[in-house]
Amino acid sequence: MVSQPLLTEKAFEQAQKNVVSLSSTAASSTPEIAIRMLYDNLFVINPGIGWTLGNAEVIKRFNLEEVKEFHGKLYNPSNLVLTISGNLPISDVMDLVKSCFGGQWGEAGWQPPAFNPQLGMFDRTVHQKIGKSQSYVIVANGCEVEEKDQPALHILSNIFSDRLAFNLREKQGLAYSIGTHFPKYKGAHWYNITMGTRPKNIAKAISGIKEEIRLIREASFDEKEVQQTINAALGRRGMRRMDRVSQAYYISMEILDGKSPETDEQYGEKLKAVTPQDLELLAPKIFENDDHLIVIAE
Repeated sequence: MVSQPLLTEKAFEQAQKNVVSLSSTAASSTPEIAIRMLYDNLFVINPGIGWTLGNAEVIKRFNLEEVKEFHGKLYNPSNLVLTISGNLPISDVMDLVKSCFGGQWGEAGWQPPAFNPQLGMFDRTVHQKIGKSQSYVIVANGCEVEEKDQPALHILSNIFSDRLAFNLREKQGLAYSIGTHFPKYKGAHWYNITMGTRPKNIAKAISGIKEEIRLIREASFDEKEVQQTINAALGRRGMRRMDRVSQAYYISMEILDGKSPETDEQYGEKLKAVTPQDLELLAPKIFENDDHLIVIAE
């Protein structure tokens, strides 16, 4: 697929059919619609985040020659991160790499157009009625996060997600799904709180999320709660890295982000060092602003 793809007409037609079906399904999904609305409004110009499966009508117009041309650009050695995890001798591994990826292939040096993210205006509500029995709400805002604060943000996010789920889903019955996310892209950082709820609960749900933001901003954190959250996070990380394929994947993600191969392993040690005081200093910085971007799909 990478250096010697079999891009036949039959394979293309089947793949096109499958992707059109997936894209059409996503286009009618309330959560997917809300996510697209979020990123179309979060960025001044959305580079395509939230539109991974594209637009079905546009995909239908693709042809095999266009796909071959794009493949030759995107799949080239300068775009490749190859991570290998195993117990073979390095010389044997390099022989395999040369046999599979050696020679001339791809449009060497081609890079996708550069995109410098610029967050748009907050303090507004975007509302789309789609006639579904379940609605989806997103409350989002920008935030400033230093790289050294990422482990503390990881633990803060998990604690905040648990509190949201307990207070808004378990106690008040407002949500059938709820979660927090802290994405980043180059120099831009933001958070979004997502909730699936009934249309009649939308106003109460948004009010509840805002109140939880206020509470976490002013919260103190118990040492036992923080340690339990760290232990759970370490356990999940360990489970996801039990096999060689997973280990190679997570190492490659760090390399793709411009970091060293050892970063993933070192991150676990940094999680162990997070303290309640770290969270109490970080929460007011992350949740400083109340001028949220609110997305409603119902």
